[in-house]
Amino acid sequence: MTLRDYFEETGLKQLWLAQQLGISGSMLSLIVRGRRLPTPALAEKIRLVTKGKVLFDETPSQRIGVRSIPEVG
Repeated sequence: MTLRDYFEETGLKQLWLAQQLGISGSMLSLIVRGRRLPTPALAEKIRLVTKGKVLFDETPSQRIGVRSIPEVG
């Protein structure tokens, strides 16, 4: 699940999650929009706070929490 999907599903606000993670709301916004990648430690905090609903793995699209786009070819 993406962070954006998480907020839509839970009704929680980005500022709440940012406070739980110990980061600024603007930093979380950059991560949600795919402009910044979370550090491995922050990705783990996100996993813990979201109870495993938001995961970041080694594929670039998943590390930034956005849906994968199918390859054309």
